[in-house]
Amino acid sequence: MAPTTQTSVHEINGLQNGCPAKSGNHKSINNGGHYEVLSNPLLMQQKGSLRSVVSDLTSRPNPDKSVISLALGDASAFPCFRSGRDALTKPVFDVIDSALFDGYPPSFGYPFARRAVAEYLGCGIKEGEIYLTSGATQAIQVILSALAGPGRNVLLPRPGFPVYASTCYLARIEPQFYDLLPSSNWELNPSQIMSLADSKTVAIMVTNPNNPCGVVFPRSHLLQIMEVAGKLHLPVIADEIYGHMTFGEAKFVPMASLASAAGSTPPVITIGGLSKRWMVPGWRMGWLAFSDPHGNIRQVMTAVDMLMNLALGPDSIVQVEVQTTILAGINDDMDFARELMEEESVLVLPGSVIGLKNWVRIFFGAPVNMLNEAFDRVHSFCERRRLAQMLV
Repeated sequence: MAPTTQTSVHEINGLQNGCPAKSGNHKSINNGGHYEVLSNPLLMQQKGSLRSVVSDLTSRPNPDKSVISLALGDASAFPCFRSGRDALTKPVFDVIDSALFDGYPPSFGYPFARRAVAEYLGCGIKEGEIYLTSGATQAIQVILSALAGPGRNVLLPRPGFPVYASTCYLARIEPQFYDLLPSSNWELNPSQIMSLADSKTVAIMVTNPNNPCGVVFPRSHLLQIMEVAGKLHLPVIADEIYGHMTFGEAKFVPMASLASAAGSTPPVITIGGLSKRWMVPGWRMGWLAFSDPHGNIRQVMTAVDMLMNLALGPDSIVQVEVQTTILAGINDDMDFARELMEEESVLVLPGSVIGLKNWVRIFFGAPVNMLNEAFDRVHSFCERRRLAQMLV
């Protein structure tokens, strides 16, 4: 590893005048007075990343045949997966037009967006246990950096997503690889986990549904992993970016749903995002979610706080897209009907009256011009309350 020193303005001027560099300087000098600033040596030691390998292969096609790409998992590249996008993109255009979210968002994400993710995940996870990130990749980088320390290691799956190991190398935390076994439907061997873990191990990374093997671990296998993690007193980092993307009889079970306040179940740190399920990887919206019923990883959450304050997460516009349905000050259909009448003088029948709680009944027998006016007022009412909720 190359030594480094601080370089003053006078030293730089000396270099420009042909003076020799001090011993241990981070610049390599030649006889002409030119110098080269050395990069982080850890980056130079990295093997080719997934994208660099794909880029190299893409540059070598048979010129007589068109390229068929089956390497990167980005379904948004295919038109057949773009139907119904209006429901996803129109709210984004509305938010941009409002000009209310052009500034810096909070470091951990807008409160309303964090609440929405917590409600989506369930499992008793609260708003304050959610950190919004720039895609799941930043979530991986943040949590591994928060856990890093001299001599520490983390257990990673093999085969596995390359960014796990590359992040470990840069964060100076040693990756230890456990095997996913093709003969056992790509499940891991709990005994191998026990043999690999030592006093310096800080976590077990589990990818489910799995990339690249495609397997969805059954609840029974997840319980095995949780049991082993509990015995080792290790948190489980559950990369669930493909959560709910299952086929056939496979059923996705969130790892956090197995973390209980009773017994010795370990903490679960969930990684997720919008990119895979909604096929918008370019939107860069991910999250870290902590499920820690026994309060075992408070220090790690503090470290994540500090890291997230150094670099902001996803852009503000995408965060607003996470939740657009909650209306400020509206808890149920009765509130909706009451507030709508008071603000817009539009009378609707609360659904509770007819046994449909949180619905409203609208009579369509009125003249068209009257209906149009009424719906314009309802739309204005909802937009005001929706934007007000976002600012909470």
